[in-house]
Amino acid sequence: MTRHDILNQLTVLIGYLELSRQDISDPGMLTYIDKEKKAADMIRSQILFTRDYQNIGVYSPQWHNIAETVSLATASIDPSQIIIRANLPQTEVYADPLLEKVFFNLIDNSIRHGEHVTEFVVRCDYEGDDLQIIIEDNGVGVPETEKEKIFRREYFKNTGFGLFLSREILAITNMTIHENGTPGKGARFVIQVPRAGYRNPLGDPASEPAKK
Repeated sequence: MTRHDILNQLTVLIGYLELSRQDISDPGMLTYIDKEKKAADMIRSQILFTRDYQNIGVYSPQWHNIAETVSLATASIDPSQIIIRANLPQTEVYADPLLEKVFFNLIDNSIRHGEHVTEFVVRCDYEGDDLQIIIEDNGVGVPETEKEKIFRREYFKNTGFGLFLSREILAITNMTIHENGTPGKGARFVIQVPRAGYRNPLGDPASEPAKK
């Protein structure tokens, strides 16, 4: 039996749990069904994690256009519900082929845990010679005590594996990520790209650090 077969059976199981919920009115039984569905969803999440994790570093890094990658990562988001403001230069970064998943994970995590996120801003800045890719939202933000914990594998029960995977993917080409938003005002993820890890193939002035 393959991972695909297990996921198919889980999908069937979750579907039957949903149908059972519609036919049952007893509060006690509904509580059990909710717990069963939550357990099935967690199993599905863990199986998907094994699939994604085994692919990290399998293929050689390549150059990715940041604007195009962000556009692909956000293509499934309903613009009537979530606004994406991406003002990005034509800069390319050298990263694992799973870079698109990093942006998807960051935005998906904010939507699921930000409580009332309606807008994202994605932009670039510079810190010395390093490029910074900044993803900000208008949700509840991340508590000060959890800003580092959210990237740890053991923290998946609260945030899923997405942020842990994102840090692992970025680390392959020496990129780092941290969260430094203001709690209560929104999350702010900063991806730090060393000078050797980005380039400006089209001569866009915005793709280079300001001259001092």
